[in-house]
Amino acid sequence: MVRDGFRSTEAGVPPRWSVDAFWIQPDSLSPHRILVASGWCLSTGDAHSPGVVLRCNGEVHDGLAQVERPDVRRRARGMHVNVCGFRGRVFVTPEMREFDLVLADSGIVIAAGTIAELERRFPARSMGPTARTLLRIASGVQEAWRGRRAPDRGTATDDATSVADRGAAGDVPRSVVLFAHNLNLEGATMVLVRIAEAVRTRQDLSPMVVSFVDGPARARLAERGVSVSLLPAADTTLAGGWRGFLKLERTVAATRRALAAHRPSLVIVNTLESFCAVNAAHRLGAPVIWLIHEHYSPDVLQRVVARVALPAMERALKRADRVVFVSEETRELFAHHDSGGRFVVCPNTLDEDPLASGTRLADRESSRRSLGIEPGDMLALSVGTICSRKDQTTLVESIRILADRCPNVRAVLVGLREGEPFSRVIEENVRRPGIDGRVRLVRESIDVDRYYRAADVFVLSSRIESCSLAVLEAMGHGLPIVTTLCGGVREQVRIGENALSFEFGDAAQLARHLEILFRDGETRRRMGERSRARFLAWHKPEESRARYLDLIESVLTGRDADRGRTRA
Repeated sequence: MVRDGFRSTEAGVPPRWSVDAFWIQPDSLSPHRILVASGWCLSTGDAHSPGVVLRCNGEVHDGLAQVERPDVRRRARGMHVNVCGFRGRVFVTPEMREFDLVLADSGIVIAAGTIAELERRFPARSMGPTARTLLRIASGVQEAWRGRRAPDRGTATDDATSVADRGAAGDVPRSVVLFAHNLNLEGATMVLVRIAEAVRTRQDLSPMVVSFVDGPARARLAERGVSVSLLPAADTTLAGGWRGFLKLERTVAATRRALAAHRPSLVIVNTLESFCAVNAAHRLGAPVIWLIHEHYSPDVLQRVVARVALPAMERALKRADRVVFVSEETRELFAHHDSGGRFVVCPNTLDEDPLASGTRLADRESSRRSLGIEPGDMLALSVGTICSRKDQTTLVESIRILADRCPNVRAVLVGLREGEPFSRVIEENVRRPGIDGRVRLVRESIDVDRYYRAADVFVLSSRIESCSLAVLEAMGHGLPIVTTLCGGVREQVRIGENALSFEFGDAAQLARHLEILFRDGETRRRMGERSRARFLAWHKPEESRARYLDLIESVLTGRDADRGRTRA
């Protein structure tokens, strides 16, 4: 049902609204369907434009944007009215059944119906040239409406010249923009920080880290001479808070403008959730290297990625010049998106050997004293952002189970972050009866060596992990590992040699493993020695740094030497 605002029966009252177009259209780039709407409304006198609200299943949906309507302004000349044009497209979800368009100031419903009704009335094949033109305009969203439609890839514009032009400036270093999902002290961010530091060693390259989210990693970048640009807040996470296609596109547009300000010769994007930066760089015509750390299977992706974002993320996987994974198992999860051998593997490594200086025995004793650990206590350590994905509640529960059998058991969890909802869950858990102060929570920090030196066993309870820096640090300190077999971790450890494994969330099994290691000092020592040997075989920071620099050079120069199924 569409109410015609032109058919006013009140004398002297001008028409208040018009719905020009309303239909369902299949998305050409995904299996999703799109609800397309266009029209205008008026407000009389000196009142502000009332606007139009789209509601789906009775809830407001952010799918419409205000646009200029000069044609209506001409018709309404002399009426002393404000004109509000609206236009938008919204991805139709399986849950979406009913919709309506409502005047925001009065609540008058100007259009209403069901998705099924629209699909019957407006099949794709019946669209005329006017409707197709409107859809093409709408697909440009904010960019097209403002008259700044982004160019096709490779087209030079004022804010994005070609890579060849940017690299032809003689001695001027080429700009490498590294897009960070945040600047917190977490594994994925620290990998990007190390890449930025490696780029900084090249005189012909100039790194710039940009991020929507500030954090303590910015201080380390500043110390190493790497510039950081903080951007206005925007929705960049996979869930994103995106309630529609328009909000997603606004994020891409904001990211494109932020990248364009630095005229990049290359954009390096960090983490899967930053896929908007890949699509933004693509619109600029800049080549992209995309680092993916998340070990998300297809079913996990369906759960964690907003439905409106999934097609855009899949397009980003096809657009990136190189997609770098930190484990072979993670690469396999995304292999069906690869074409031309663009997907490569470069496992994480540490900057330096944790035991390169000093003796561990002396450091261990002083570290335990500084942490208040008694000589007879057995200490289990967990390092990593305290969050649901890492499931530290399983470790806390295992300590409660062990409390009666091993009264000297202790645990330290490093990674408490202010504002992280799961931190409150952990804090409540450690106050439960039976814990009795045995578990200590520590805020996330870049200075974690003393905790490793004081520990007897390292525990990784994660449900999703690709290549854990914390596991590498623990092996570097010669600690036996007790871990879940999540993602690429099984590539890092050797079960039965330097590690024991337990099922996700199985606190009882974890408690049994910890009890074995706490009671058997010889097994603990032997597994620790194997961890140290495993680390030394893995630890090749110079090769890793050279590998990333080679990838950067390969993409910048268009070389294909690294194409194919490659492992660093």
